[in-house]
Amino acid sequence: MSKLFWAGALTLAVALAARAESPSPATQPDKAWVNPNPARYMFEDQIKPGMKGHGLTVMRGHKIERFKVEVIDIIRGLAPGQNGILVRCSGLNLEHSGIIAGMSGSPVYIDGKMIGAIAFGWGLAKDPIAGIQPIRQMLNIPLNENAKPDAVAQGGSEATLRLTQQHPMWRALGQNLARRSGVSLEAPAAPKPAVAKPALTRLATPLMVSGASENLIKELQTQFADTGLVPVAAGVAADGSGRALGGLTDLKPNDIKLEPGSAISVPIVTGDLDLSAVGTVTEVVDKKVYAFGHQFFADGDVQLPMSTAYIYTIMPNLAQSFKMGANFASQGTLRVDETTGILGVVGDAPKLAPLTMKVTSTDGAVNRTYNYQFAAHPRLTPFILNGVFGQTLMAQRAMPKNFTVTIDGEATFGQRRLKLAGVGTNTAMGGVNVVMPVVMLLDNPYENLKLTGLTLNAKIEPTNRGAQLKNVSINRLIAAPGDELVVTATIERFQKAPEDVIVKLKVPADAVEGTYMLNVGGATSTMFADQLSSPHRYDPQDIDSLIKTIERVMAFEQTKLYARLTMDLRGAAKAGREIKNLPPSRVALLASSKRGDTAPVTAYTQTSIDVNSVLDFGGETFSITVDRRANELHRDAFGQGMGPMPIRPNRPANRPQMPNRGPGNDPHDDPMPPDGDH
Repeated sequence: MSKLFWAGALTLAVALAARAESPSPATQPDKAWVNPNPARYMFEDQIKPGMKGHGLTVMRGHKIERFKVEVIDIIRGLAPGQNGILVRCSGLNLEHSGIIAGMSGSPVYIDGKMIGAIAFGWGLAKDPIAGIQPIRQMLNIPLNENAKPDAVAQGGSEATLRLTQQHPMWRALGQNLARRSGVSLEAPAAPKPAVAKPALTRLATPLMVSGASENLIKELQTQFADTGLVPVAAGVAADGSGRALGGLTDLKPNDIKLEPGSAISVPIVTGDLDLSAVGTVTEVVDKKVYAFGHQFFADGDVQLPMSTAYIYTIMPNLAQSFKMGANFASQGTLRVDETTGILGVVGDAPKLAPLTMKVTSTDGAVNRTYNYQFAAHPRLTPFILNGVFGQTLMAQRAMPKNFTVTIDGEATFGQRRLKLAGVGTNTAMGGVNVVMPVVMLLDNPYENLKLTGLTLNAKIEPTNRGAQLKNVSINRLIAAPGDELVVTATIERFQKAPEDVIVKLKVPADAVEGTYMLNVGGATSTMFADQLSSPHRYDPQDIDSLIKTIERVMAFEQTKLYARLTMDLRGAAKAGREIKNLPPSRVALLASSKRGDTAPVTAYTQTSIDVNSVLDFGGETFSITVDRRANELHRDAFGQGMGPMPIRPNRPANRPQMPNRGPGNDPHDDPMPPDGDH
């Protein structure tokens, strides 16, 4: 036989032998079941009912202690593709306290091998029975070294939508951003207080709150009721240098290490206010730290601070006992947040956004500056920022019975800067134009912006400068192009005599004859009129147009009385861009289009005066007829020689409803609605 034949036969034999030694694809082992260290880990397929072992956790300080466990059974299909281990715990007074919130992540061992982490429990349970997250499922949490969680914005979260719906001036924009993010526009109900239920659920995560008022803690408890976080009043374990406070210990930053059973925290806010979620470390592999045994928020790739924690004590509670502790020393970055646990990496911590807020009062009683650092989080930041603002105003003393707060400042997002200003006769009204712009930019659907700085100055005046708009009248309802409309309005200020103010508005000389609407009112009423006439300006298409829209909303000042005459169609907005100066026939055609990306562009003229008072939401509307024969028609109506007569609206104050949608916004347009013709 030829050499070629024998060479081919030998090659075939080697190939068949290799195939015989390699399992077929059908028999390939599931990677999720490959034990990386059989001497250290025991997977749930090796665990039997009745097996006994122990767990590790911290009950006080930083000392890791043991408790006993006995396997009840394996729970198959606890979640899609996931199992659980049911155990009965004892020792460390667990018979009295039950399974403790903050034990999440506590590692459990059988025969010296780690089987998983305490992660689940029952509300109102009489016995300390817990569910364990198998270590197999935690070790399979993937760490993407190239992950860039800041590259893509999530945007429009329910938390932001819920917050914007509380403030009329920001409601329409909040709805449009939510729509672009696929968030339901059903009115998001405020979370209800958590009620313990007889069902297996993940253990609550204590959110340690220090430096906060009782009111802020109650507000956080309500807002986070459906998140698995339980805000708890606590203290700060250490100052900025890591020195322990309160005389408890003389620990240094490196005296507490992240190791199986140690306490771990995820700081959300640090500085003059501290908010930190506390749990337990399950495993440390090289620089990777596995903890909690369940999700924080299941946001996938994240960038949050990771620190050691100090436990003050255990607070027994009938519904569920919890650990009381505090953030201690920074250790690195939380990188992954999945349903089976969290994964951090020891090393550098992510940069936090600084907030500096100076609070003064006109009587000199208050003068202090507060400093905070925020970890950007789409679910937490909106409500925490809102709460911190109100908390800071009242940090030194309660607000006067009657007051007005004026705020100005600046938010920076890298190279982008946004001026902030607001005024109100309560903390919510005063802060709305400060908090809302920042929240919307942090939680937008277009681009992930990092808050790199936030500086606020708040001045408290012990006087209520609130006012209501009453008895609005106008000199004429028929005017020729170029005529002047004179509006007289009565301003009723808090505990002061009514005062008449006059606003004059000239009808544009090139106004087309027709009947138009004149809106007279404060910032909110006038902005509603602006939304009705230019809905596309409140439905931004990208980050630049969002910033312009925010600036447009903030340009309506709460202390001004506006007169705005909405006039004829001057163009159309198509696919996010305004097309002006079109022939009337073309404008009419575009305006009547049923396409979702087309809307009319309406001309308007506007003027305002500063009344040095915070006007409420009220306003009046008049129907104004523009006719070149206005003077003749006026004489026919009122007689020869009759002067202008005050005319009142024939119906109550009209508060226009906000539009549901608009096709877009031209990023090249001036976002501000200044006085004058447009």
